[in-house]
Amino acid sequence: MTARRFLKMLLIMALAALAIDLLIGFGAYRLMGTARSGDSQRAYHINKRTEADVLIFGSSRALHHYDPAVLEKHWGTTVYNAGNDGCGILLNYMQLSSILQRYTPKTVIMDLYGPYDFLREADYSRYLGWARIFYGKGCEALDSVIDDADPTERFKNLSGAYRYNYRIVQVIFDNIASRTTDYHGYRGEEGELDPKAATDLTWPSTELDPLKLEYLRRLAERCRERGVKLYVVVSPYYSTFPSEQIPERVRSILATYGVEPIDMSRDPRFLGQHRYFYDTNHLNSRGACLFTGIVAEKIDSLQKTENQRDKK
Repeated sequence: MTARRFLKMLLIMALAALAIDLLIGFGAYRLMGTARSGDSQRAYHINKRTEADVLIFGSSRALHHYDPAVLEKHWGTTVYNAGNDGCGILLNYMQLSSILQRYTPKTVIMDLYGPYDFLREADYSRYLGWARIFYGKGCEALDSVIDDADPTERFKNLSGAYRYNYRIVQVIFDNIASRTTDYHGYRGEEGELDPKAATDLTWPSTELDPLKLEYLRRLAERCRERGVKLYVVVSPYYSTFPSEQIPERVRSILATYGVEPIDMSRDPRFLGQHRYFYDTNHLNSRGACLFTGIVAEKIDSLQKTENQRDKK
C-alpha cells in the first residue's frame, strides 16, 4: 500500500468518524425532545419547556423534599421541581439562565447544601453532565459556566457523542418506556429510616469555593434583575449537623440582594423523627409533604413582612 493511498484511507475514516459523531449528537438531541420519562425528559423539560410560576432548584435534597402538589394547593399556581441528584449551584445557575431566555418565573426556591453550593471542590465535572447537552445551543450564560468549570470543555464539546457519553443509552430507553414516575419533577422517597442504621453526617471540607460563591451571587443578581422572588432554604436533617449551614460569607451575598435564608436544618419537628426520613440526609414522602407546607407558610410570612416594609 502506497503512502498516498494510506493517507486517503485515513482521511476517509476520519470523515466517517466525524459524520457518525455529528449524527449521534443530532439524533440524541432529537431523542431528548421526545423522551417519555426519566432524567432525559426532565432535563429537556427544565431547559426547554417548563413555564411554571414557581421553580425549585437544588440537589437531591430539593428533588425529594419539595412536593409541588402541596405548593400548588397552597398558592393556587404552577410549580416544577428542578432538583437534581448530586448537583448544586453551578447547574442551578445554568438551568435558570436557560429558562430566563424563554420566560420569567415568579418565584425561585433554592435548597442550599454546602458541599454542592459553596464548599470547595477540585473537580466540577459532576455538575456538567446534563448541561453539556445544551452547550452551544444559544445560552451564553450556560456555556460560560461550563467553560469556567473546565476550560477544556469548549474543545471536548465539539464532539456530539462526548456530550452524551453513557447517557445515550438512557436517552434511548427514556423514549421507549416510562421508567421513572414523578410529579412535576418531584420524586418522593418511600420507606422509613431505621434509627439503628442512622449515621452522623459530615462534610468533606469547610473551605469556601470562590467559583460557587460567584455563581450563587450571579443567581441572586439575575433573580433581582428579572423581578423573580428568590427564597433560599436549608431543609431538615435527621440529626444535628456539626457544620455551619449558612456561613457568614453566604449570608452576606444573599443579604446584598435582599434574600433572608430559611434555615430548617435543626427544626425540632424533624430532628430525630425517623418516620419523616428515608435516610439521614433525605426526607421521605411523608416528611416532604409536611416540610413543603411549612416552607410555604414561612415564605408567606416573609412576603407579608416585605409588603409591610414596602408600605412604610
